[in-house]
Amino acid sequence: MESLQELTLLRAKINEIASSLDRIIARMRQENGTDAAPRSGGDAYESVYPLVQTPAAFFKGKKPTSITLSGNRRKIVRTWKQVAVELLKDCIQDSRRKAQILALRGVAGGRNRSFIAATDENMRSPEKIDDYIYLECHYDTETLLHVILERILAHTDYDCSPVTISLANL
Repeated sequence: MESLQELTLLRAKINEIASSLDRIIARMRQENGTDAAPRSGGDAYESVYPLVQTPAAFFKGKKPTSITLSGNRRKIVRTWKQVAVELLKDCIQDSRRKAQILALRGVAGGRNRSFIAATDENMRSPEKIDDYIYLECHYDTETLLHVILERILAHTDYDCSPVTISLANL
């Protein structure tokens, strides 16, 4: 059995190797132009990606840790459903955009259900955004992001360009 001192030294070496790898990954991302910036976030190490400049397929299978909205307002999220909800809640802060979202209820939709509706009736996985605004969230990551960005927010003047998503580096 190894001593506490040996385990402490081993842990220090592992941390040193991990830090070196993090620097190499960050440099490679910069060189490849992914515009990702690693950042320490509490216990987890995360990378930050712009929402609109990163293909939705890239986010599939990854775990979000936070969303940063315009004005550097950071919200902690753990699921893509929470990302979608935070985006819509931010969008409807402006009364004009809220009216645009209200006009989409029952109109924007897929084959069997609306993406956004006045009630949660006929929704498989609804999330309440505000009074009389429910979002259908029963989609995979890529589809949910497509619905939010292309089918809902594209019909408003909401600017998604400053929005970034932080992902856990697993």
